[in-house]
Amino acid sequence: MASLHAWQRDDTVVLYRSPASPPSTDEDDAEAATATLAALDVAIPKPKVALKPNVVYGVAPDSGITVHPAFLRGVIGHLTGRGFAPSAITVAEGGGGEQSRDMAQHYAAVGYDRLAAETGVNLVDLNADDDVRVDIPDRHVFKQMPIGRTVWDPEVFFINTPKVRTRMLTQDRGAA
Repeated sequence: MASLHAWQRDDTVVLYRSPASPPSTDEDDAEAATATLAALDVAIPKPKVALKPNVVYGVAPDSGITVHPAFLRGVIGHLTGRGFAPSAITVAEGGGGEQSRDMAQHYAAVGYDRLAAETGVNLVDLNADDDVRVDIPDRHVFKQMPIGRTVWDPEVFFINTPKVRTRMLTQDRGAA
Protein backbone atom coordinates (compact mmCIF):
# COMPACT_ATOMS: atom_id res chain seq x y z
CA MET A 1 0.00 0.00 0.00
CA ALA A 2 1.39 3.40 -0.96
CA SER A 3 1.92 5.83 1.88
CA LEU A 4 -0.12 9.00 1.87
CA HIS A 5 1.33 12.45 2.20
CA ALA A 6 0.23 14.32 5.33
CA TRP A 7 -1.91 16.63 3.19
CA GLN A 8 -3.76 13.76 1.47
CA ARG A 9 -6.68 13.76 3.89
CA ASP A 10 -10.37 14.37 3.24
CA ASP A 11 -10.32 17.63 5.22
CA THR A 12 -7.36 19.25 3.45
CA VAL A 13 -7.51 22.22 1.10
CA VAL A 14 -4.44 22.88 -1.03
CA LEU A 15 -3.72 26.30 -2.51
CA TYR A 16 -1.15 26.97 -5.21
CA ARG A 17 0.39 30.37 -5.82
CA SER A 18 1.46 30.82 -9.40
CA PRO A 19 4.98 32.20 -9.84
CA ALA A 20 3.70 34.34 -12.73
CA SER A 21 3.26 38.05 -12.15
CA PRO A 22 -0.22 39.50 -12.63
CA PRO A 23 -1.93 39.75 -14.95
CA SER A 24 -1.63 36.07 -15.78
CA THR A 25 -1.79 34.75 -19.31
CA ASP A 26 -3.79 31.75 -20.50
CA GLU A 27 -0.53 29.78 -20.53
CA ASP A 28 0.17 30.80 -16.90
CA ASP A 29 -3.29 29.61 -15.85
CA ALA A 30 -2.96 26.29 -17.66
CA GLU A 31 0.52 25.77 -16.19
CA ALA A 32 -0.79 26.53 -12.68
CA ALA A 33 -3.40 23.79 -13.05
CA THR A 34 -0.91 21.32 -14.46
CA ALA A 35 1.74 22.07 -11.81
CA THR A 36 -0.76 21.82 -8.96
CA LEU A 37 -2.16 18.48 -10.09
CA ALA A 38 1.31 17.09 -10.79
CA ALA A 39 2.46 18.10 -7.29
CA LEU A 40 -0.65 16.61 -5.66
CA ASP A 41 -0.10 13.32 -7.49
CA VAL A 42 -3.59 12.12 -6.62
CA ALA A 43 -4.40 8.54 -7.54
CA ILE A 44 -7.49 8.37 -9.75
CA PRO A 45 -8.73 4.79 -9.47
CA LYS A 46 -11.75 5.29 -11.73
CA PRO A 47 -12.08 5.17 -15.54
CA LYS A 48 -13.91 8.52 -15.82
CA VAL A 49 -13.48 11.99 -14.29
CA ALA A 50 -16.06 14.73 -13.64
CA LEU A 51 -14.83 18.30 -13.15
CA LYS A 52 -17.05 20.81 -11.38
CA PRO A 53 -15.73 24.33 -11.99
CA ASN A 54 -18.41 26.30 -10.04
CA VAL A 55 -19.99 28.26 -12.87
CA VAL A 56 -22.69 29.97 -10.84
CA TYR A 57 -23.71 31.94 -13.90
CA GLY A 58 -22.07 32.80 -17.17
CA VAL A 59 -19.83 35.82 -17.11
CA ALA A 60 -16.71 36.77 -19.04
CA PRO A 61 -13.76 34.44 -18.32
CA ASP A 62 -11.65 37.30 -16.93
CA SER A 63 -14.33 38.42 -14.45
CA GLY A 64 -12.67 36.53 -11.61
CA ILE A 65 -16.01 34.94 -10.73
CA THR A 66 -15.71 31.62 -12.55
CA VAL A 67 -12.84 29.21 -13.17
CA HIS A 68 -11.04 30.51 -16.24
CA PRO A 69 -11.21 28.16 -19.24
CA ALA A 70 -7.40 28.30 -19.51
CA PHE A 71 -7.09 26.84 -16.00
CA LEU A 72 -9.63 24.16 -16.86
CA ARG A 73 -7.64 23.47 -20.06
CA GLY A 74 -4.63 22.77 -17.83
CA VAL A 75 -6.66 20.35 -15.71
CA ILE A 76 -7.88 18.58 -18.85
CA GLY A 77 -4.31 18.51 -20.23
CA HIS A 78 -3.05 16.94 -17.02
CA LEU A 79 -5.75 14.26 -17.15
CA THR A 80 -5.22 13.43 -20.82
CA GLY A 81 -1.48 13.33 -20.11
CA ARG A 82 -2.21 10.66 -17.52
CA GLY A 83 -4.00 8.59 -20.15
CA PHE A 84 -7.64 9.64 -19.78
CA ALA A 85 -9.42 9.91 -23.11
CA PRO A 86 -11.20 13.26 -23.57
CA SER A 87 -14.48 11.34 -23.88
CA ALA A 88 -13.92 10.05 -20.31
CA ILE A 89 -13.73 13.62 -18.94
CA THR A 90 -16.88 15.60 -18.18
CA VAL A 91 -17.31 19.20 -17.08
CA ALA A 92 -20.49 19.25 -15.01
CA GLU A 93 -22.26 22.20 -13.39
CA GLY A 94 -25.74 23.07 -12.26
CA GLY A 95 -25.74 26.75 -11.38
CA GLY A 96 -27.56 29.31 -13.39
CA GLY A 97 -28.76 31.99 -11.07
CA GLU A 98 -32.16 33.61 -11.25
CA GLN A 99 -32.23 34.65 -14.92
CA SER A 100 -31.63 31.28 -16.57
CA ARG A 101 -30.80 27.79 -15.39
CA ASP A 102 -29.77 26.67 -18.90
CA MET A 103 -26.10 25.85 -18.44
CA ALA A 104 -25.49 25.92 -22.21
CA GLN A 105 -25.88 29.72 -22.03
CA HIS A 106 -23.53 29.98 -19.07
CA TYR A 107 -20.96 27.60 -20.57
CA ALA A 108 -20.96 29.71 -23.76
CA ALA A 109 -20.50 32.99 -21.85
CA VAL A 110 -17.48 31.60 -20.00
CA GLY A 111 -16.03 29.91 -23.10
CA TYR A 112 -16.42 26.31 -21.95
CA ASP A 113 -18.35 25.41 -25.09
CA ARG A 114 -15.27 26.31 -27.20
CA LEU A 115 -13.00 24.51 -24.73
CA ALA A 116 -15.12 21.34 -24.98
CA ALA A 117 -15.14 21.54 -28.78
CA GLU A 118 -11.34 21.97 -28.88
CA THR A 119 -10.48 19.29 -26.31
CA GLY A 120 -13.25 16.73 -26.88
CA VAL A 121 -14.49 16.67 -23.28
CA ASN A 122 -18.18 16.47 -22.42
CA LEU A 123 -20.30 19.29 -20.98
CA VAL A 124 -23.22 18.32 -18.73
CA ASP A 125 -25.96 20.53 -17.35
CA LEU A 126 -26.58 19.14 -13.87
CA ASN A 127 -29.84 21.10 -13.75
CA ALA A 128 -31.14 18.77 -16.48
CA ASP A 129 -29.33 15.63 -15.27
CA ASP A 130 -31.18 12.72 -13.66
CA ASP A 131 -30.93 12.79 -9.87
CA VAL A 132 -29.85 10.12 -7.45
CA ARG A 133 -31.35 10.51 -3.95
CA VAL A 134 -28.44 10.22 -1.51
CA ASP A 135 -28.98 9.59 2.21
CA ILE A 136 -27.18 12.02 4.51
CA PRO A 137 -25.90 10.34 7.68
CA ASP A 138 -25.83 12.37 10.88
CA ARG A 139 -28.00 14.97 9.17
CA HIS A 140 -29.00 18.23 10.76
CA VAL A 141 -31.57 19.42 8.24
CA PHE A 142 -32.04 17.19 5.19
CA LYS A 143 -32.45 13.39 5.27
CA GLN A 144 -31.57 13.10 1.59
CA MET A 145 -30.07 15.26 -1.13
CA PRO A 146 -30.49 14.94 -4.90
CA ILE A 147 -27.14 14.56 -6.64
CA GLY A 148 -26.68 14.53 -10.42
CA ARG A 149 -26.25 11.03 -11.79
CA THR A 150 -23.26 12.19 -13.86
CA VAL A 151 -21.18 12.98 -10.76
CA TRP A 152 -22.61 10.18 -8.58
CA ASP A 153 -21.71 7.48 -11.11
CA PRO A 154 -19.57 4.84 -9.31
CA GLU A 155 -17.14 4.88 -12.26
CA VAL A 156 -16.52 8.63 -11.93
CA PHE A 157 -13.77 10.31 -9.94
CA PHE A 158 -15.12 13.74 -8.90
CA ILE A 159 -12.81 16.78 -8.87
CA ASN A 160 -14.16 20.08 -7.60
CA THR A 161 -12.22 22.97 -9.16
CA PRO A 162 -13.64 25.98 -7.31
CA LYS A 163 -12.71 29.59 -7.86
CA VAL A 164 -11.29 31.06 -4.68
CA ARG A 165 -12.82 34.47 -4.14
CA THR A 166 -14.15 36.66 -1.41
CA ARG A 167 -17.83 37.25 -0.93
CA MET A 168 -19.50 40.57 -0.37
CA LEU A 169 -21.60 39.03 2.40
CA THR A 170 -18.51 38.11 4.42
CA GLN A 171 -17.28 41.69 4.77
CA ASP A 172 -17.48 43.49 8.08
CA ARG A 173 -19.73 46.43 7.34
CA GLY A 174 -19.42 47.92 10.80
CA ALA A 175 -22.07 48.36 13.46
CA ALA A 176 -25.56 49.12 12.21
